Amino acid sequence: MNLNFELYKIFYYVCSYMSITDAARHLFVSQPAITKQIQNLEQALGIVLFVRSRKGLELTEDGKKLFKEIKSPVEKLLSIENKKGDIPNTVRIIAGYSTSKNFLLKTLSKYDEIYPNVKFEVNFYPYHEAIDRLRNGQADLIFVNMKNHPNRDFDGLRLKKCFDVHDAFVVHKDYQGEVPKLLNLLDLNQYPIVCKSGKSVARSMIEGVFAEKKKTFHPKFELSNNWLIEEYVKDCKGIGLVTKEYITEELETKELIEIPTDIPLPVRDIGYALRKDFLYNQFIEEFMKELKKDLDFFE
Repeated sequence: MNLNFELYKIFYYVCSYMSITDAARHLFVSQPAITKQIQNLEQALGIVLFVRSRKGLELTEDGKKLFKEIKSPVEKLLSIENKKGDIPNTVRIIAGYSTSKNFLLKTLSKYDEIYPNVKFEVNFYPYHEAIDRLRNGQADLIFVNMKNHPNRDFDGLRLKKCFDVHDAFVVHKDYQGEVPKLLNLLDLNQYPIVCKSGKSVARSMIEGVFAEKKKTFHPKFELSNNWLIEEYVKDCKGIGLVTKEYITEELETKELIEIPTDIPLPVRDIGYALRKDFLYNQFIEEFMKELKKDLDFFE
């Protein structure tokens, strides 16, 4: 049976994204064109490749079998089709807001000048969804907090440590006189503490200290990210629980002052993960080397 490579190529990208919309965006064609080509492939093979469910697009058993068979050959042909061979069209990155703002943007800007034809997509997803997207081929590089997460989360993936980051309590210089020189963790409820909503390594540790004394930690304010906490604290309000590496300039100029604690807060490991079989891992590793050059505390 003589089938056009483009049909398998389109099928490959729809499977990689598990989205006709994203595949169409990647290939710079319309969604109806993608749908029509998938229908052409189904008719030629005499099988149904996709079904729609409440969760979205899903592969049928025949679709899964076909994708497994064509994945490696299509990726090899795509590498030949690409003039530079080892340069991807798109690199899809998942990283938190603070990691993107403080670490990634400078290197992305530099790499855009070196590889102007490579498109970089940066998005944020919760921890487990980020890993699922990487494993399912919907992301190429993810940055994760490695602390307290089991190794089995990364089965089949290549995980490497990037750097350590350190959480700390800080106040605006004009508010320094309102707080003690040393914070007792069990006294935190007495102060206007500002921290991230949800779970974090530092917050979990603090909650554990309270739980040992049969108490509950109640921060005064809960905000969605480090940047909001920094801005709130800069307005001379409250004691913020932030990551020191994200506020180096403010600490150096003493606009923000670190308040030590009686029990040291835990160090966090930031790592990055790749799929072991990703066609362009060498490109990603070179990107990480550039990122390392841009970060003087990178390990």
